[in-house]
Amino acid sequence: MPTWFRLVSILLFGLMFNTSSGQIAFSDLNVPQAKNEARDSNKLVFVDVMADWCAPCKQMEQTTFQDSSLSNLVNTHFLAVRLNIDNDSLGIRRHYTVSEYPTILIINPKNQEVLLRIVGYKPASILMGDLRFALGLVKQD
Repeated sequence: MPTWFRLVSILLFGLMFNTSSGQIAFSDLNVPQAKNEARDSNKLVFVDVMADWCAPCKQMEQTTFQDSSLSNLVNTHFLAVRLNIDNDSLGIRRHYTVSEYPTILIINPKNQEVLLRIVGYKPASILMGDLRFALGLVKQD
C-alpha cells in the first residue's frame, strides 16, 4: 500500500471520530485562574457548576454542550471552565451561593461581577440567547 494512501486513510479516520468540533472546549483551569486568563484574553468566564450525580447536568453535557453553534459562540467569546461541586476545594460554590445544578455563571473578569446566573437545564437555543445578552452587557460598558 502506498505511503500517501496510508496517510490519507489515517487522516480521514481521525476526522470521522473527531468530536471536538461540536463541543465546548472546557479548560482545566480553576475559576480564579480562568478569571485571570480571561481578563488577559478579553473574554468572559463561563463556569458550568455541575455534579456527576446530577441528571440535568448530564443532559446538558449530552445535548446542549454538543450543539456546534453554541460551542462556536462559547469557544470564541468565553473561557469555559467546569466546576464539579464534589471537588470544590476552593469553595467557589459557596462563594457564588450556588445551590441548584446545573448552574452556569457568566463572570466579567475585569470587575469580578457575575453578569448572568443561568439555573437548570437549558436547550442550546435558549442558552445562546442568554450568552448573547451577557455579551451585550459587556459591550455597553
